[in-house]
Amino acid sequence: MKHIRATELVKASVQFRGEVNTPGVVKLKPGKGNSGGPPPKKVSVQDMIDKLRDH
Repeated sequence: MKHIRATELVKASVQFRGEVNTPGVVKLKPGKGNSGGPPPKKVSVQDMIDKLRDH
């Protein structure tokens, strides 16, 4: 059976605050692997249909 991952829309705004010039070379730090937290909850197709019908 196929599963649909639960999604949520979050609105955000971006504001321009000017430009910043840094002297010299900018050194990037390496990432520390996958630290994104727990995976999203899996929802079955029928559960999603039932939830949409309730709203």
